[in-house]
Amino acid sequence: MSSKSAKSAKVLFDFAARKPEELSLVKGEMLSNVAAVSDDWWKGSNKAGARGIFPAKYVVVLDENKVLRVVLAKYDFAAKKADRISFRKGEQIDVLAEVSSEWWTGRNAAGQTGLFPSNYVIEAPSGAAPLPAASSSSRRKTSQTLDKGRSARKETAFTSATLKDFPIQFKMPSQSLPVLRIGVNESLDDLEQRTAVRRQLAALDQHIAEFGE
Repeated sequence: MSSKSAKSAKVLFDFAARKPEELSLVKGEMLSNVAAVSDDWWKGSNKAGARGIFPAKYVVVLDENKVLRVVLAKYDFAAKKADRISFRKGEQIDVLAEVSSEWWTGRNAAGQTGLFPSNYVIEAPSGAAPLPAASSSSRRKTSQTLDKGRSARKETAFTSATLKDFPIQFKMPSQSLPVLRIGVNESLDDLEQRTAVRRQLAALDQHIAEFGE
């Protein structure tokens, strides 16, 4: 294959160089000045400035100025890996490459580029314009703004109402307990029975007083 114009590429799999002319790859990193040297090997540079050849199947070539299609997110998707992008339901995504039938490479509203599941999106209405390709600095600012907005959406914890939320005051009529006196014809059993009743009344008064606090 003849050499083509230089493009950028996103690494899909790790690759350890075994020869001096080869370039080691780290999954998720971006490569620049990528050009094909054969059907199976491409050449490019990483962020550290190292340049070499690597297997073509280990990367996906991106042309951010060339959008294959415009899609809309059907569901929220939270990226758990560095090579993927997050988006919210209804967010527009520009498809830049179809890595497989299950995973595509695209650009979200924050200007981030990465993989996402193809079954999480639907085709956008006809005539939808692609998102503007942002610079790296504006991408960082947009991403930080979206992250702050997402973290601000915290669910309000629900706490059930208690008696303290609805204070009710109980006022019992004042009454004096009878004075215990042992009559002439009163037995000791009668005295113990009256004492037990008095204790029950006192306990009831204490319980009602605690309930009303």
